[in-house]
Amino acid sequence: MKKISRSIIGFLLMFSCVVSFFSVNTYASELKSKCTVKFMVIDSSGSYDGTSFTVKMDDIMGEASEEFVVEKAASWGSTTGNVPAVSVPAPTTYNITISGLKEGYKLHDYMAGSDIDTSFAATSKGEVTFYWEIIPDDGTTATQEVETTKANATANIVADNADAEGVYKEFLDNVSFIKDDPTWESFLHKYGVPGTVNVFARLYSTYVDNGDKSKEEMIAEFEAMSNYDRFLWITTYLFMADKIYNGLPDELSYEDMVANTACPMGTFERRKDIDQWNNADTVIAAYDKLLHWQADYIAANGSPFNFINNRSYLDEVGGTADKPKTDENIEEQKKKDQEDIAKIQKEMEKEVNKEEDKGIWSDTLDILSSNLITILILFILLGGLGYVIYLKKKNNYTDDIHEKK
Repeated sequence: MKKISRSIIGFLLMFSCVVSFFSVNTYASELKSKCTVKFMVIDSSGSYDGTSFTVKMDDIMGEASEEFVVEKAASWGSTTGNVPAVSVPAPTTYNITISGLKEGYKLHDYMAGSDIDTSFAATSKGEVTFYWEIIPDDGTTATQEVETTKANATANIVADNADAEGVYKEFLDNVSFIKDDPTWESFLHKYGVPGTVNVFARLYSTYVDNGDKSKEEMIAEFEAMSNYDRFLWITTYLFMADKIYNGLPDELSYEDMVANTACPMGTFERRKDIDQWNNADTVIAAYDKLLHWQADYIAANGSPFNFINNRSYLDEVGGTADKPKTDENIEEQKKKDQEDIAKIQKEMEKEVNKEEDKGIWSDTLDILSSNLITILILFILLGGLGYVIYLKKKNNYTDDIHEKK
């Protein structure tokens, strides 16, 4: 009877090992999450007549390989601003290979102002966006191309305010719906947080022409605005004007503005999949275009443009870019504003860390729930092993007693 029991237990343990092995391997492949890869492609050559090109993405570990065809009709030739996207297994790193571009043309990263990256990191449940433009492959360096493009853009911007008016109108056409959209309510809510309102109300009273209004009246005017209107003022003008006032024009490149906590681009990328905003890509693309225009305008003029009033920072504050009109308490107030902004930045960073911690815990729960069967089998295996050890010790103990007798 003991031999039969041992045989049965041994068979069950072997069966559990086999099932566990296949379960672990099956779920190991399922543990790979997905990362969304987007391709924002434009034709800057004005002469490219190709209809598609292929992006091959090879996992450096050799476990995955994805090919995606970017077609003109659904990308740079689209009239509706389509952004092609594909999901790839993550987390891992991919090498990129481009094929199918016509001879004499190449892809260029118009955001970084350089040749395109040949690899990228795909994070779990993350998103990667490539900003590529098709340009003639004439042997010029990326730096030369960027300077030429910037010079042309600057020439257009300095001309008059009509260009700015057109840019802002296009922006509002794509963004104004969020003020009444329930899915964007949580995003706009942060522009009504008392600490944010207090700081930017003072900036509003300083960097916007107040006419005959007192500083207190200007502050009250900003405080009475809707969250949506405060969003427009803060993200298109005020945080930029504050940098100029504080003598920091070098911190207003496109990249620096994106990194600023008052700029919504970081929030857009972190929260759009989580909060599932309606038409998120349209809003992000519209703001991104306006931000690029503003960065070029600042580079050319040394100060930002106030889209809402359709006039420059200098027209708003008077004086010069580095010496706006002031009042007797401006230095003291400026120091206080900087301290308050620093506090808000720390609060925002804490919120971001909370979101990241929550995301890590959520991923852990997902992994545990998806491997529940494997975990149960392992517990059974360990229990069976413990029982066999117990029986063996018990039998050895019984044998010792019989030998003593």
